[in-house]
Amino acid sequence: MTIDNNTGKNKEFYDLGKKMFDQIKPLNERVVADANGRKYITTEPRLDQGPDYERGFVDGMLHQTQTSVDKAVNRMAQPEQEPMFTYAQVKAHIQAAMMPIRPWVGLTDEDLKPLSDKWRIVYGGWVEDFAKEIEAKLKEKNSG
Repeated sequence: MTIDNNTGKNKEFYDLGKKMFDQIKPLNERVVADANGRKYITTEPRLDQGPDYERGFVDGMLHQTQTSVDKAVNRMAQPEQEPMFTYAQVKAHIQAAMMPIRPWVGLTDEDLKPLSDKWRIVYGGWVEDFAKEIEAKLKEKNSG
């Protein structure tokens, strides 16, 4: 990279920009009138660059079309990928995420007394304490 002593800028970059700028040619403007007498300013194509532009445009479009066709053919040649999840799995996950989190509900004395009768245990004292300990352990395990 060469630095221009006068400007302190990259001389090669400056020269390239100047060369490109010098190649720019203004468009030919022409005033035309329509059937109602209204005047418009139009630009005429530069005849010295028209065919080059058209050739470049057509070549660009052909390249873009060929690239698109190549991509489509390559995609068709690849084996179809298996889906990561089935519809049922996604649906179940969404439904689970949307379910409200229910608060912990402990056992009341009215819940424990019939169980004591069923198992023929006298309710009260150690039975009540034992049930509350089991309930606390379940709560701890289920709430993370």
